[in-house]
Amino acid sequence: MGGIDKEFEIRRPHNSGRLYNFLIRYKFRKALEVLPFPIKDLSLLDICCGSGMISEFYAKTGAKVIGIDLSEDAINRAKIRKERYEFNANFRVIDASNLPFPCNSFDIVSVHDGLHHIPKPAQAVKEMMRVAKKGIIIIEPAKSFITEIAILLGISLRYEGPDFVYRLKEKETRQWLEEAGIKKIFVRRYIMYYPHQPGRFFRIFDNKTSFFIAKNAFQLLNILFGRFGNKIQVIGLK
Repeated sequence: MGGIDKEFEIRRPHNSGRLYNFLIRYKFRKALEVLPFPIKDLSLLDICCGSGMISEFYAKTGAKVIGIDLSEDAINRAKIRKERYEFNANFRVIDASNLPFPCNSFDIVSVHDGLHHIPKPAQAVKEMMRVAKKGIIIIEPAKSFITEIAILLGISLRYEGPDFVYRLKEKETRQWLEEAGIKKIFVRRYIMYYPHQPGRFFRIFDNKTSFFIAKNAFQLLNILFGRFGNKIQVIGLK
């Protein structure tokens, strides 16, 4: 990952501004609200964990976390994050498309913005379902009209480096889970945008009043138009 700001990857969303922090955590909180049980004390596998941001969130929520990624550099950053922010998790270099774990090894298996980097995302989802005992959480970019406009405007990318950004379709994702024998599937779309690394603009919303306005505008936007959103959240329960 040439040109990456390693320090920012280790610390985000810490010290990244009030609105940025809210938007990042919104995705994870909304996913957990769908689960019919708390994740405290459950075993959780975080695939494509990158620098450990979502692993930290889950660990501090009480889950027993293992984070995996194909990138050794990412795993090294995740280990630094673990020590710096004092949470319990194990990190390992593993291919998400070929998990070396027995069936039903983890209560929950989760992925956040990782499937779109995998050449065969359907295979990764199949592996997630195989090793999950209770269910899976998928939080990924969605195929949407909004995204196509954003790409044309240069806000979003069709490729990240050499990797094509695979955006999930609801029908297709449901099919993957149904083929794996999942009966309970919960899908939610929402509109979400933030630059990967926020600039000075986002600091405007550190103010209590401006943050209140931005937060409520975001929530109203999603009440009205969220079903057309550029992000998709899929929960599959066994």
